[in-house]
Amino acid sequence: MKKYVILSDIHSNYESLKKLSYYDFIDNPEYEIIFLGDYIDGYDLEKDSVIKTLDYIQDLVTNHNAQAIIGNHDEFLIGTAENNYIDYANWKNNGGRSTMKNMGIKNTSFTGATYELEHYFYNYYHFLASLPLYIDTKNILFVHAGVKWGLPISEQASRDLLWIRNEYFYDNELKYHKNEYNKVIVSGHTPTSIITDDITNPVVKMQHDQNDTPRYVIDGGSKSGVDYGINVLILDERGSYIKDFKLKG
Repeated sequence: MKKYVILSDIHSNYESLKKLSYYDFIDNPEYEIIFLGDYIDGYDLEKDSVIKTLDYIQDLVTNHNAQAIIGNHDEFLIGTAENNYIDYANWKNNGGRSTMKNMGIKNTSFTGATYELEHYFYNYYHFLASLPLYIDTKNILFVHAGVKWGLPISEQASRDLLWIRNEYFYDNELKYHKNEYNKVIVSGHTPTSIITDDITNPVVKMQHDQNDTPRYVIDGGSKSGVDYGINVLILDERGSYIKDFKLKG
């Protein structure tokens, strides 16, 4: 039975991400690696870590046994490359300045960044722009942020898939919302310390009650200021939990 190895919100933490290669997941037919977005932006970046992270993920997706979706931070870069000033402005205020510097973008004005992304970093822009918003299997839905309840996945707005938080997590009584999809959902986007007050950002399992189909939130807060590494969650193809652990640089 296939097993899924799921990571989210890398935020250019290449020193931790590269330790995925220490495990027997890559090119192992028992496993499929799933990345849930937010590969760029972060605090205290090591030299060239943005490009190294994107190269590593792109290689696994293109040449090995991995799939990836985009996150909201990745969309900032895509939008900037496509001449969207709002995405550019939001990017600069949410990690874009350090990301552009780390990438080697010399002119970080709107026109300068757009030009350089299109002409000198086209490979990375094109890769991110080619990624889907979600991966939907028979038993598991992989999405960056979550879903808006009451709508099938095919009718979800991209903003909700990339940004939603409390409306996805909680019902009107502030209990974990019932999983209306009746399949396991795995998301990132929200460092789990916001949900649990545990600064180590563990994997969080959400169930409305004991009969509810589980949801997992796995954002480990990588490069968010207090860095406890990247969470890795392993599920089998039915969505049953196997284990989780952290990659730490």
